[in-house]
Amino acid sequence: MSESRLTAADLDAIEARANAAYPGPWHWRGNTEARHFRLQSPTNGGMTVMDFVRYGMNGAQPRFAIDGIMHKAEELVEYEVAAWSKDIYRKDVSGIGHPDAQFIAHAREDVPALLAEIHRLKEQRKFLLAQLAKRDAETGRGDKALREFLSADPELAETTTTEQPAETCGKCKRPFNPADPRWDGSARYASTPFCRRCIDACHEASDAFHRCVICDR
Repeated sequence: MSESRLTAADLDAIEARANAAYPGPWHWRGNTEARHFRLQSPTNGGMTVMDFVRYGMNGAQPRFAIDGIMHKAEELVEYEVAAWSKDIYRKDVSGIGHPDAQFIAHAREDVPALLAEIHRLKEQRKFLLAQLAKRDAETGRGDKALREFLSADPELAETTTTEQPAETCGKCKRPFNPADPRWDGSARYASTPFCRRCIDACHEASDAFHRCVICDR
């Protein structure tokens, strides 16, 4: 796994481990009188994901389910030295070749990495919202769809990313164009609902008693 941010390959590997593991949620179950503990899933009436059996005089080893049958870890081990025959001269174990065992082993690394990625994305969203608010304050034209998507529930993504109709002048009905701030341009005039061209045309009226939808505002 990458030391900094999660890459696409990292996320694919985490997803593959999660998909390969037995369905959850998992819970610890057991009985102290019977001296038995197991990790169990509620599926199939309470499927045992992992339990333990005696291993030697003073130890225990985990067992994992394969097609409903529990297999000892010693049957699934992966050795540090490749086993080219049954007579392995080194018995050092590097892992257990079972999806549930690998999911458990990687959880201590996967969960913090995923949490860090969530925190990074939340900070990124916070920054983008601040930038959109700043743009709103300066121009009155923030990206409404993007702002709503970033601040709302992800399930609303489809409705918030839909293209919004362009705002138009309240008199001539032409779309506002912020890139055209000429005195008779099509940019919005200040905070009014009218374009600069319509405001300018109104100012040219020679009749002292002239009234229009612009002048009456």
